[in-house]
Amino acid sequence: MSIMDVEQGWNGDWYLMGFAPQKPEVPEPTTEEKVQALELSTGLTRAVRELVLADNSGVSDYVRAKAQEIEALANPLRGGPAESAQAETQKEEGQ
Repeated sequence: MSIMDVEQGWNGDWYLMGFAPQKPEVPEPTTEEKVQALELSTGLTRAVRELVLADNSGVSDYVRAKAQEIEALANPLRGGPAESAQAETQKEEGQ
């Protein structure tokens, strides 16, 4: 038996120096994947967002903000501007 240089891999196992496996890199999710994840976690599908962002919808500011956040991500996927038209209208009304 001889003394050797070792290193600990990302999985907690020990390896000879230079042979420890590297942690696999997880790719950044695409914009479409981000939109899908937000829709699943919030329940705000495109149709529901249209209702939420309509005038006098009566939803809370939090729900409206979430819907606007998802729309801002989804609009460029549909070939639209990054900011939704409803969000721009509300900014003008608030001024």
